[in-house]
Amino acid sequence: MTARLDALIDDELVASASDHPIEELRQARDACQAFESGLSFIRRMAQGRLDIVGAEVERRRLGRRPLDVTALVDTLPELLADEHSGGSARAVGVNPPDVDDELIRQLDDIVGVQELAELGSMSDELLDTVARRLGELEAEVSGHRRRLHSYIDAIQTEIIGRYQRGDADVDSLLRQA
Repeated sequence: MTARLDALIDDELVASASDHPIEELRQARDACQAFESGLSFIRRMAQGRLDIVGAEVERRRLGRRPLDVTALVDTLPELLADEHSGGSARAVGVNPPDVDDELIRQLDDIVGVQELAELGSMSDELLDTVARRLGELEAEVSGHRRRLHSYIDAIQTEIIGRYQRGDADVDSLLRQA
């Protein structure tokens, strides 16, 4: 768990959501959505690096010659084509993601951009370790996202309920904008 995620998720807020002002709920939801966007970005970075490492593992398995940096760059569109599934179909915001620096450091500690260009010189053992650690990080970030989705959904359910019951009105929301 990251410290930023721990700070964002307030189980007491959800448990007593009906006692909190709608503005507070919206702020909590919006902060979580921004952070979730950052987690999604980091997850995709981990998946992309895992795709590149996987391509190197496959290259070795097939006995092909190592790719130089130019050839690697040429193959990136194919390697990074979004074939990953299982993600949530959530709306994408127009603001830049709120990226967790702690998770970015973990990703770079596993395999940085410079090291990706030098995968051909890594030992098989190191390459396997990198692939395993990238997979673990991707799974960890996915778990964080699932937890955030659940939290966001709970807050959103309370907000929607207030509109449905007439406890909040759309005009007040429009006046704030």
